[in-house]
Amino acid sequence: MAWLKAPMGAPAIPAAEILAFSYAALQPSKELLTKFLSEIDKLERQGTISARDHQLLRSSTLAQDELVRLTLGDDEALTSETVTETLRRVTGELKKEELSRLDAEATAHRTTQQELQAARDERARIQERLYWRCVHYAKLGAWVVSVAVVLLLVAGLVAGIGLRARSGWWSWILICGTGALLVGTILNLVFGATVAGLHGWMRNRLQVWLVRREAVAAGIELKGTA
Repeated sequence: MAWLKAPMGAPAIPAAEILAFSYAALQPSKELLTKFLSEIDKLERQGTISARDHQLLRSSTLAQDELVRLTLGDDEALTSETVTETLRRVTGELKKEELSRLDAEATAHRTTQQELQAARDERARIQERLYWRCVHYAKLGAWVVSVAVVLLLVAGLVAGIGLRARSGWWSWILICGTGALLVGTILNLVFGATVAGLHGWMRNRLQVWLVRREAVAAGIELKGTA
């Protein structure tokens, strides 16, 4: 009050003392607390409030804060209606806190699920790109092998009709072609093997090998790959 009457006379406010006075003003007096405890004991005996409500009103600091707000610290203003209103406010506040906590947990759960789904989607995209790249290279490799086999077979046919080469390297090609033609004929007679079948087999084997190699390099675990 002195500072309010002459603020220039005391320019520096004792902050610690003001905080202490403010805190004390917000605390219920001994008389108010005694009457409050007596009232909640009476209401419990009458069955107006439950044992749980009684314990909540006795132990909750929130109940004391609401009590001071409702009575303005005056023990004469404390009635049974004041107690029940205090209980209603405290219960409502606790429910809001619980709902807020549950909402925060639900939000965190949704965020985690979204992050996991995003990681799964990214992993699926990586696997898809890896798979189609391996398919492309497997097809390319199978065609290279198939064309080489066909050229050797043609060379074997050329050698079979009696043509002879003058250069040494062409002679070796004709000899290899003759051998490939002989082996191919035997495989065809015994197993029914064809160039088209060899192409498909080579493409599949290359694809499996490439997929496994890329999966190991990317740290991806494959299941059921034959």
